Order: sequence, then C-alpha cells, then structure tokens
Amino acid sequence: MQWKTITSGLGNTAFSLWSNGRKLLTLAFQNQSDNVYIESEDGEKRHFKCRNKGLLKNKVVLENEYGTDLGRLKKKVDGNIY
Repeated sequence: MQWKTITSGLGNTAFSLWSNGRKLLTLAFQNQSDNVYIESEDGEKRHFKCRNKGLLKNKVVLENEYGTDLGRLKKKVDGNIY
C-alpha cells in the first residue's frame, strides 16, 4: 500500500491510498474548518471533524458526522507517537 498526493477538482490537496494499482481510499483535509473528508473505493463518503476538547481544550478528538467522539489524536514527536 502506498499513499499518494493528488489534487482534487476544487484545487485542494488530498491523499489517496493505492494497493496494486487500485485506489482504495481518498482523504482530504480542510484546514480552515478542521474537516476531514474520506471517500472509499465503492463511493461511500464520510465526514469527520478534528476538535479541541476538554477543560483546557488540550485534547484533540476526531468526531464523526453525528458529533460522536471516535478517538483522540496524539502528536508525533521524534518519530514516536505518544
């Protein structure tokens, strides 16, 4: 599997996941609104949002299109994920 950078029709940069010459997934991130758009090979589209949450807003979480938290995102430091 290999990630490749592509340009979408709107001029935004997106990433696609390829395996054996077949595109499996397309991922686009919109920085202004922190939206993540994912489209699978069969055409299913999903919308996720990265948000800061917590008392001090120190947790970065990934929410689905219904506002349910799916997990926490952690920063990569020195090549290690913490």
